[in-house]
Amino acid sequence: MHRSFVVAAALALLVLPSCSKDEAAAPAAPVAAAPAAAVPVPPPNPASGEHAEHAAAAADRDQVDPDGVVRRGAKLSSDIELVTVSAAVKRGKELDGKKVKLHGKVADVCTKMGCWFVVQGDTPADSIRISTKSHSIFVPKKAVGYTATVEGTLSLRVLSKDAAQHYEDERELKEGEQRKVITEDVNEIFIDVAGLEMKQS
Repeated sequence: MHRSFVVAAALALLVLPSCSKDEAAAPAAPVAAAPAAAVPVPPPNPASGEHAEHAAAAADRDQVDPDGVVRRGAKLSSDIELVTVSAAVKRGKELDGKKVKLHGKVADVCTKMGCWFVVQGDTPADSIRISTKSHSIFVPKKAVGYTATVEGTLSLRVLSKDAAQHYEDERELKEGEQRKVITEDVNEIFIDVAGLEMKQS
């Protein structure tokens, strides 16, 4: 009985596939190193929401439709009253938390990814920052001076001085302009944009 078991085990070994000499001598394959670009992704910036996963979309920030109009997000509604930026600024408390559609001139644009821009009314003080909480809409750097129609939810918010400085550092300075140093928190009007259209004036 014992001898039969030994013979059966020996026969089983004969039918097992064996490594070639080269395979046996070859060292174990090293663990593939991560590509140079695959660095740990930093958390979203608290001011701009910047995140690496949006890099591909940001690369298309300069896309313009054949008719010369920059369109982003949802199609604009036809049943919402169109107001000017200055009118929206004056009615800020009334419109807080409400969906609005407004019209104004683009005064500043994020130079890094185009993830935010500012529309201005009759005076520089009448301004509203346009962005998305989901960080999913990007506009051309050259959009400064464009006329924009924007639709989204308006909110009044307080930016910390660090967040406000971040925005200041991302905007392009005009000729002869000096970079501002933000020393205190800033009140601003913000629109979480759902859709927009802009074009050269």
